[in-house]
Amino acid sequence: MSLKIQTMLFVSFLSLCQKSAAQQEDVFNMSLAQLADLNVSVASNFLLSLKSTPGIVRVVDSETIANNGWNSLEQILMHVPGVQISVSKNGHSNIWMRGVQNRNNNKVLLLVDGVPQHDLYYGNFHITHQLPVQQIEKIEILSGPGGVVHGANSFAGVIAIHTKKKGKSIGFKAGTQTSYASISDTEQSSSGQIFAEYDWNNDYGDFYVFANHLQQDGFQPQLNREGEFYSRDTSIESRYYLGKYQYKDFSAQINYSDYSYPYINTKSDRWQGYDKQTSSIALDYLYSVNDKIDLKLSAFHRDYDFKRPKTYYDETRIEASGESLHDTSEQGLNATFLWPISDQRHVSFGINFSKDWARSSYENNTDFPVAAPAVTVIEASLVEDASRNVLGFYTEFQQHILGEHWLHLGLRHDELSDFESQSNYRISLTHENDAFYYKLLLGTSYRVPSYREYLKKYNSSFTQKNPLQPEQIRTLELATGFTIKEHEILLVWYSNHYEDFIKEVNVNTVDSVLINADGDEYGFNFDEIEVSGLELSWLWKVSNKLNINTSLSHILEATEDPGTLSQNITSPSDIPSNKTDLMFLADNTISLQLNYSFNASNQLYWDIIYYSDRDVPSDYQTGAQIQQADNSDGFWLANIHLERQLNDTVSVALKVENVFDENIYSPTPDPASDYDNQWSRRYIDLSAQWVF
Repeated sequence: MSLKIQTMLFVSFLSLCQKSAAQQEDVFNMSLAQLADLNVSVASNFLLSLKSTPGIVRVVDSETIANNGWNSLEQILMHVPGVQISVSKNGHSNIWMRGVQNRNNNKVLLLVDGVPQHDLYYGNFHITHQLPVQQIEKIEILSGPGGVVHGANSFAGVIAIHTKKKGKSIGFKAGTQTSYASISDTEQSSSGQIFAEYDWNNDYGDFYVFANHLQQDGFQPQLNREGEFYSRDTSIESRYYLGKYQYKDFSAQINYSDYSYPYINTKSDRWQGYDKQTSSIALDYLYSVNDKIDLKLSAFHRDYDFKRPKTYYDETRIEASGESLHDTSEQGLNATFLWPISDQRHVSFGINFSKDWARSSYENNTDFPVAAPAVTVIEASLVEDASRNVLGFYTEFQQHILGEHWLHLGLRHDELSDFESQSNYRISLTHENDAFYYKLLLGTSYRVPSYREYLKKYNSSFTQKNPLQPEQIRTLELATGFTIKEHEILLVWYSNHYEDFIKEVNVNTVDSVLINADGDEYGFNFDEIEVSGLELSWLWKVSNKLNINTSLSHILEATEDPGTLSQNITSPSDIPSNKTDLMFLADNTISLQLNYSFNASNQLYWDIIYYSDRDVPSDYQTGAQIQQADNSDGFWLANIHLERQLNDTVSVALKVENVFDENIYSPTPDPASDYDNQWSRRYIDLSAQWVF
């Protein structure tokens, strides 16, 4: 380890840290009565309690994140029932929520203060280092479709992040990670992070700013997608800035991030990476029409620009280089009327308009022949200038019926410029009292194809759009929860029916039109997927010193029925048309969080993750130099976080991820013949933060 990193570790450990003793209350340590009173807005336009809101919502707040030492959104989501994390060869991690698989995180909607975070070319967002967790005030996670409230792309679930409005602190993190120097030797890579926040107010309003800078050497896996060791630059850098302003019922915020990271499991003859910049501005205003009706107005503009640089090698000589570039923009306007007619009847209705477009999308490649001048070719990435819009109309009706029951009805209709119009509904019945509650819900949503899925230009003569249509999901769920002394238990059964699902397969031609002579990925609407399962959450407050939070998930059924394609295609491989079980899913997952308080100043947080065996297809790893069939076996992952409160404003903390330094893998579905994607090995960091 370098002297610089050793110094950072020492300074971080002795420096100032986290929060005051008065701030130690978190969701994990709340009383059961306090938990019942938590209000959320991700599943409804109205602010409702966790028990009465339609749908299954889980909440994680800033203190829970800090106390557990979670360093990323990925680590937080590992503890959400029904969520499985699949590490991608592209350098990011995918969220598979309730068995809905994807390769670009394009089937879950991520919002930060109401602004969508996905890029428009792939539909992707990142859950590792692009969004620093230190800026988070609260996360609301909706499992299941959110189409009535959020419209397009709120498909398998919605993750709504609310950032902080207040805080004065400076924080540091420094860490070291086990990585690979060769196929048989490991080495230590380093990381460092600094973040700061400050708020103030005057006669002109309330102000808040946050800044974060992270650098990592990154993780070099033992084997790449070809089953070979090949060392490449794996460094990561992330910068993030947030500014907020509020005056009475008006608020505004600006946001900028710059995130660069490598394509981890690339082939041995190349290096690829990503460089992503996002910037956004969002405005919100709450206007009281009269003493009964409020009008909630919101608007945002977001630019999402990213490059994908790449270098190809012939042994050590650079054979070619280039980059693909995708600069896109998105805007949204929303007006919602909130009308609580009485204590027993609520109505909301509104209109939404959103627009997105590609400002620039092309690919440039330069070949470097041995005995000839370099040749550069620039080609468009899309078959036409991308520009699309959605006009949506929606309403919610909530009625108190049958004693302690609430009936929730929701309807939304969206007019889409590039696809068929979409209508979605939600019907929910909720019941609650002090000791028991239950929910019944039937709801739908849809996802529109990304630019890449229906506008990709496969070759210089290719001019036609892919005739994809939005994919549809319908979810039926039943949940029951109860409080027994110091136990809070929630059991959920769900069933997803997923139609016209979009899947990319390797083809040469489609209806006699050349895609690629060697084969390339092309998307089709297939018939249906059925997934059903159980989710259990159990919070046990053992004593005033010990709390245990357990989550279990079990998939009852997960099948895929592709059906027969209407297009005539040629393909270098067989395309299944028979009903089969979904591959790569763990039928059982477990999350265990243990919080032990030695005293007011010393805390221990221990969390354990378990995934059962994952089924894999017959061509699993067949294209790799090395086959390790047990990579798809189940695994245990343990993390530990120790915190020492020094005084009212100063504390120090030690975090160890992957305590037992396990080799953990995600079998890759794209394609299954590649070698698996390896999770990071043991990581240790010391953190410090001064609250002033």
